[in-house]
Amino acid sequence: MLGWRSSVASPADRAVIEFEGLSKVYAAGTAAEVVALRNASARIGAGEFVAIIGPSGSGKSTLMNLIGCLDTPTGGRYLCDGQDVATLDAAGR
Repeated sequence: MLGWRSSVASPADRAVIEFEGLSKVYAAGTAAEVVALRNASARIGAGEFVAIIGPSGSGKSTLMNLIGCLDTPTGGRYLCDGQDVATLDAAGR
């Protein structure tokens, strides 16, 4: 039957990484402002394999730094295993 979906969530249905409107601006509000990432959104489930692709300067490394909690976003929301990363302290990141 087309369109049928189990009401019981499998582990693959659970988002492990989820971000919406994620942005990163360096030197925000200055003449030297650089928008490194603008309004990125994705939902990655458990067990999924994902490739981040794009041309040079498109924000791939910036996105990976944000996902890896090596940097903090200037906009948007990022959930890692359901936890809002913005609420974590340095030790939690």
